[in-house]
Amino acid sequence: MWNRYVVRNLVRCGGGSGMLTAATLAGFANYDENSGAVRSVKHSDMGKWRVEGPIKDPTDGALIAKRVVSDYDHTNLKLRLYQYEACPFCCKVRAFLNYYGFSYDVIEVSPLTRKEIRKLDGVSKLPTVIAQTGRKLSDSSLIISILTSYMTRNDRSLDDIIEFYPEQKNIIKETGKQVVTHPDMYKIMTSLNSLSKMEQESARKEEEWRKWVDEHFIPLIVPNVYRSWNECIETFRWFSEAGQWDKVVPAWERYATIYLGSVAMYFLSKKLRKKYDGADVRQLLINACNHWMSAVGSSSFLGGQQPTLADLALYGAINSFLGSSTFNELCDKTQIKAWFERMREAVDSRAGAALLQKSCCKRMQP
Repeated sequence: MWNRYVVRNLVRCGGGSGMLTAATLAGFANYDENSGAVRSVKHSDMGKWRVEGPIKDPTDGALIAKRVVSDYDHTNLKLRLYQYEACPFCCKVRAFLNYYGFSYDVIEVSPLTRKEIRKLDGVSKLPTVIAQTGRKLSDSSLIISILTSYMTRNDRSLDDIIEFYPEQKNIIKETGKQVVTHPDMYKIMTSLNSLSKMEQESARKEEEWRKWVDEHFIPLIVPNVYRSWNECIETFRWFSEAGQWDKVVPAWERYATIYLGSVAMYFLSKKLRKKYDGADVRQLLINACNHWMSAVGSSSFLGGQQPTLADLALYGAINSFLGSSTFNELCDKTQIKAWFERMREAVDSRAGAALLQKSCCKRMQP
């Protein structure tokens, strides 16, 4: 999760106030907290989905930054995503939900107070998804696997599916800290004996690449996107523009966010680069993209003509620094741009919605 790399490294300054990181700040000020009305609605060309918000939920008063309403979704799961806008792990979940055509609400968590999750028992990390049943799911890969299994195992409820992913508690010897993991979080729980040998091999490949995105690609983002002072400023200014901070945040607060956040991320990036023993982190990121494209080969996606969960994971991760000089350089020096544009089209068009529709139809059958 994002706080594994960034949030836990918040730089503290006088009085205990937090100097914000990029992941938290990117989602900051995307909405007017005092507004309870819909300010903007985006409709798809086909009229199959729309985005509303910001609005206040009449049931619990929660401020919903965005409500994605999809005609493809009849699950009644009523998913609510707690997130930071530019967190790569949160971007992974959004890419997945959009590709398959889920309806969901987005709650932007305040980087200053985290008040949106303060009263949620057991929630300390983002992204977190809460379903209508009240079950709380954290860890982006676990969320994606559970919801995918839900679409493929129509004989099981969401609660049943969650039980397929037992947690495992371990103690880190060096620190004595207890960590909770889910050993099967990359697996999709299909019916027994339902996969051919070819499908089993495809599933194994997908699991390996999903893990590669989490453990190899995403850790390279911060050391690259915030490699220099100019890149830090450039990235935070882009966050300000993309998030329209000028419309909802006082000028002093906006500039403080840009410059203090840039300082925090510059030193964090410098710290994280040390673990690569002086290697050129930009070249490592370029190599990672080349490695991915080599696996894709002449196909449109890793899975051939259709994206896999690994495609969606990497697309989401790259989306977290879209518009930065790092992104532009990757497009110039690798073949990633054509794949990225194909993924953007697939995600924005809800190209995977047929699976969700099929699942909904089967669940409604007597």
